[in-house]
Amino acid sequence: MKQGPGRVFWVDALIAGVALASVTGLGAAAVYQAYRSAYRELASQAQRRCAQAAAELAQQYAERAQYLRRSGEVLPWAAEDLSLQGVTAAVLRGYPGVIGGYFDSRAGKVLGVPRQSDVRAVVAVLGRIKPAALEAHAAHAEIVASETVELALVVQPAPGSAVLAWAAEPISLTRQVWSRSSLRLLALLGLVSLAGVAVLVSASLRLRRSIRILLESLRRMEEDLNCRVRSLPGELGLIAQAINRMADKREALERQMRQQQQLAALGRVMAGVAHELRNPLNTVRLSLDLVQRRVRRGELSGEELSAAFSELDRLEQLLEHLLDFGRAGPVVRSTHRASFLAQRAISMVSSAAQSRGVAVDLVVEHDFEVEADSVRLGQALVNLLLNAIDVSRPGQAVHLRVRTAGSAGVFEVQDQGPGIPPEAQQHLFEPFYSTKPGGTGLGLALAREIVDQHGGRIHYDTGPRGTIFTVEIPRVGKAYR
Repeated sequence: MKQGPGRVFWVDALIAGVALASVTGLGAAAVYQAYRSAYRELASQAQRRCAQAAAELAQQYAERAQYLRRSGEVLPWAAEDLSLQGVTAAVLRGYPGVIGGYFDSRAGKVLGVPRQSDVRAVVAVLGRIKPAALEAHAAHAEIVASETVELALVVQPAPGSAVLAWAAEPISLTRQVWSRSSLRLLALLGLVSLAGVAVLVSASLRLRRSIRILLESLRRMEEDLNCRVRSLPGELGLIAQAINRMADKREALERQMRQQQQLAALGRVMAGVAHELRNPLNTVRLSLDLVQRRVRRGELSGEELSAAFSELDRLEQLLEHLLDFGRAGPVVRSTHRASFLAQRAISMVSSAAQSRGVAVDLVVEHDFEVEADSVRLGQALVNLLLNAIDVSRPGQAVHLRVRTAGSAGVFEVQDQGPGIPPEAQQHLFEPFYSTKPGGTGLGLALAREIVDQHGGRIHYDTGPRGTIFTVEIPRVGKAYR
């Protein structure tokens, strides 16, 4: 199934878009993998720092508990919390960004969290510290994520007690930095993809426009041999130049062929002219020789001179047809009614029809107007009528019909003769071909040439009951009844 230029263009654009989307997707996947790898590394570093901080907090708590046991001092809950806040703050000074504290698994309370700690991080730790305490028979590390914060958490049991030391480092800020970087990179990839699509669409549009110009020029060249493809950019311009060179060569070859055909036609015409002139001239010579001998013997009569004059008349008719056939001047057009041209042609052949006892009548079905050279178009109709009269027997009729067929005007000449022999039909419009004794063979050839000059066509339909010659020419205006 053939595809139009518009459908091909959108298919190409779809393929280009899919290709660019695939490239963008691969780039996004690469960026995401790079981000995940960097994030895992950052999370691992945060966990190591938290593990160190938690271990140091656990060690400080163990030393402080040993001191309090030796001194026998027991601190109230609030004082214990405040004291542990000081311990936590002192330890975490060496770990910027890390928060920490203690969790008493027996009382289920969090202790020693500095007041300046990130509240979101503390809330997230509180949601996970109790489950972690149950698992904290040894150091425990995990990533804690909530709706507001994501952090690395390490829980370390303090030696010799039920208290757990914990340390956490938020990694959400670090992740946001990487997220913004990845978003910027993805946005850049998207812009590059859009730019690529725009470039491909622009190139496709230019290519489509150039192809449309090329196809339109080729279509015009089919109708007008002088038309040429205009210059185009890129490789299509080279194709246009090649097409123009081929058109120039074709025009030159056709001009050469026309010249050869004209020379060949001229040769045939001259051969026919020589043949047609030789016969009447020989007859005239023989008649005049006979007259000369009889004059010498005193036996002169008028028959020989009549024969000579008859051949001279035929020779004059032949020359007149040759002049009409070779006349190639411009067609002088004016507006005429078809019925007027037909009636005038009938009046010009009326004497020939009467001498043969043939009736010629005019049938106007639909009259029309035509832009034509009345003399030449009338000559074509006269030639057709004379041929019809010549093949008719006395008592028969020849009909000249005027009608319309669509946008064309039609003249039909119908006779009741025996029809055209099959062997003569292929030569019917050739100059100097005639089936009539004494015929010049130029009547139909001249009629066809005149009809061609008026932008029309001539054709025929023949059979044993007669022949109809039809002349179709463009008409102007409306038809008349």
